[in-house]
Amino acid sequence: MKRRPWDRTLLLIAIAGGAGFALRGVVSGAGSASPLAVVPRTEYFASADSFSGG
Repeated sequence: MKRRPWDRTLLLIAIAGGAGFALRGVVSGAGSASPLAVVPRTEYFASADSFSGG
């Protein structure tokens, strides 16, 4: 079977992509934030100062 020049390139890209996908779980805190760190506490949304006393 004759190999085409781009066969090795595609194989190398696939291996590199798979390795990157596998390593993303190993690195802790790589760009991900827990939902508790993102959402402010309830008092931020509903404090006594946010309502008019009429």
